[in-house]
Amino acid sequence: MLQFAATNDRAQALRSLAAAKAVGSLFSAANELSFALLMRLIEEGDAPAASRIARCILEGKGSGLGADRLSAVVIHERHLAAEAEGADRSVPARSLLSPRELGILQLMSQGLSNREIAESSYRSLHTVDAQVKKIYRKLDVKSRAQAVSDAIQKGLLN
Repeated sequence: MLQFAATNDRAQALRSLAAAKAVGSLFSAANELSFALLMRLIEEGDAPAASRIARCILEGKGSGLGADRLSAVVIHERHLAAEAEGADRSVPARSLLSPRELGILQLMSQGLSNREIAESSYRSLHTVDAQVKKIYRKLDVKSRAQAVSDAIQKGLLN
């Protein structure tokens, strides 16, 4: 009986050590934006998205990802979860917009200009302009405000 308790304590200590190493790896590997996003997701209780972001960070993908790409991952995860729970499946925009476009839409909703989006995501201004036009076409809108409003109505943005 005493040996079982000692084995159990050792297993608990090993799990605690592994968790501490993982947290240490997250602190050292994550950039400020990806770590802030991870903490926000944990606070909101969004375990699937937090797990995916943490995995990206630990695999070395998260440290170089821009905020728009990480946001796109989170938005995409939330939409998949909502669909799995039987949310409104009649919204065609959800399947029309790519994760990258959802990330750009998220940044547009924060008031960033195309130039600011391009700089923060390490893309050319021409690429961002083309993607914004593609979002307008897919959502059938004519302005940024209309795109953001329509996306919120359809549940694409918080």
